[in-house]
Amino acid sequence: MSERDIPVREHIRQIAHALNNSLVSIIGQAELSLFTKRDWEEAMEEILMAAKRARRWVEQLAQVDKALSKEVGCGSD
Repeated sequence: MSERDIPVREHIRQIAHALNNSLVSIIGQAELSLFTKRDWEEAMEEILMAAKRARRWVEQLAQVDKALSKEVGCGSD
């Protein structure tokens, strides 16, 4: 592993952690809504916000992959 790989791996770990937090929120809100039969509109708003956060993290992962692919000269597409 090169020294250049260390910040990249740390960035990937941070993104994975944040993505997992969003997914935990999505799953938790859905399960809580089913269990307590609480207001679906409120639950769906919270789930939608968490899903949008997760989408942003996935977009960041794609950007990291694209940048790494350019560095090593191979396309990911």
